[in-house]
Amino acid sequence: MGTDAGTLWYVNWPEHSSVRLISTNPSTINAIEFSDTGKFVSCADDGSLRLWCLEEREQVLQFQVLEQVSD
Repeated sequence: MGTDAGTLWYVNWPEHSSVRLISTNPSTINAIEFSDTGKFVSCADDGSLRLWCLEEREQVLQFQVLEQVSD
């Protein structure tokens, strides 16, 4: 299943379970900042701030500003 937030999920309906397969920024990325801890953050036109883990290549956390309008 895909979402508007740029995430693709595998859903097992009979077992009521799901696994996130991949996440991405669905809009233009404006800034990226790397740390020496193996993580980085990205900020995008959709108002999202996302924390990523380099080793696992996965999104760890997402903050979303509701009704964000890009100019």
